[in-house]
Amino acid sequence: MFSKKQLLLFVLLLVFLPFALLLTKLGARIWPRAEMIPANVVVDAQGVLGLMPEPWRALAQGGEDEGRAEIGPVINPVVNLKPAYIRIDHLYDAYDLVSQDKDGLITYDWNKLDRVVEDILSTGALPFFSLSYMPPSLSRDGNPVNEPSSWNDWENLVQATVEHFSGKDNKNLSGVYYEIWNEPDLFGHWNMGCSTWKIGCDSGKDYKTLYYYSVIGATKARNVNPFKIGGPATTGLYLSWVESLLDFCNEKKLKIDFLSWHRYQKDTQVFEDDIKTIEFLIEKYPQFATLEKIISEWGSDSENSPLNDGVFAAAHTLAVVRRFLARIDWAFSFEVKDGRSSENQALWGRWGLLTHQDFGGKPKPRYYALDWLNKLKGERLSLTGEGSSVSAIASKKGSKILILLVNFDPEGRNLENVPVTITNLNSGNYRLKINQFLKEDYQVEDITVGPNGSLGRMFLMVPHFILLLELSPL
Repeated sequence: MFSKKQLLLFVLLLVFLPFALLLTKLGARIWPRAEMIPANVVVDAQGVLGLMPEPWRALAQGGEDEGRAEIGPVINPVVNLKPAYIRIDHLYDAYDLVSQDKDGLITYDWNKLDRVVEDILSTGALPFFSLSYMPPSLSRDGNPVNEPSSWNDWENLVQATVEHFSGKDNKNLSGVYYEIWNEPDLFGHWNMGCSTWKIGCDSGKDYKTLYYYSVIGATKARNVNPFKIGGPATTGLYLSWVESLLDFCNEKKLKIDFLSWHRYQKDTQVFEDDIKTIEFLIEKYPQFATLEKIISEWGSDSENSPLNDGVFAAAHTLAVVRRFLARIDWAFSFEVKDGRSSENQALWGRWGLLTHQDFGGKPKPRYYALDWLNKLKGERLSLTGEGSSVSAIASKKGSKILILLVNFDPEGRNLENVPVTITNLNSGNYRLKINQFLKEDYQVEDITVGPNGSLGRMFLMVPHFILLLELSPL
């Protein structure tokens, strides 16, 4: 039996426990977690680190419209993002490129693929080709993710592709990337095969075999402009794949210009962990010290998610870019535009920077995040004092200083007052323009900087809050 005191305590717990739980949840939303490091951003106006790298000027488009990368309907907003490269896959299974007659004669028809490439070129970008998937007419069983019935046919196809687009007598493009397959670990369940490679190794579908014949085909191309080739474009950064590929290329003296992988993850630390891993790995191969590092698809979630349509995705984009800035060569935001919704919805959690053209190809928040990054022209400035959630990028062009601030917390809980100080300014009068993301209006302050050359301000930053500060002398 319970005593009266025990019964009273039990009743009080029943009454007050729900309130205690509610206060705990509210506290988790309103106050930062104990382990969070607050930001205190200090930008050195004279601390030039070199030209601002722009790895974000790379976009990818999947096969949303019958497997094809239809860029044409959204060219104007894409032009505004000033992409350097646009990646496309499904080259060989979506554009009716390869056919084989009953006598085994293979012919190529470039017309449909050429139209997409012309659209890419009209945006000011160059194509980045993912050499995938197997043409059904060449596949051993008609399945576009399986091996060819003849590796010689695949080799010839890759050679023809390089000669068509990089050939001086054809499209005459210089600087094109050729990436061998798209997510081979997923699409076709390729693997790294036997430890001692040989043709016909009993290991299932060996990516090393695919890479070998692809590179042989590419290097057989004649009268071509400089181009780059690499891989493996896996769904994540897998050490076994990268080490096996580098060992194989070293052994066979095969051309490899870049390593590529994909990453979809809300936690931005994972992106940095990938970069640390690839940097450490390449250190073990001094002969490959100049290999480019490319994330050929990336985002916050590989599945449809409503977060893709909102400011979460914009803040995530900026926070991730800060992680890999000056440490990788290109990061291809996936993707340019949404596919068509089966339920006729404009926003349906798809990955696009833009809605489908049926809904006007309208920019979503992540589009504007890339647009803001493009404002960071000129020289990159050094800064200190970034926190666990708040990160920053600063640039200087002429006498104007720009500082991009983002508070990204995957759980949407971090709120903090962020001090921002600019040091080593010349004394004089300045105008500070404070732009808040997705707001048309902005604040302007006229400020006098004294002999100490320092300017400081405090900003309250709620979760996924983004600011762009512009400081110009008057």
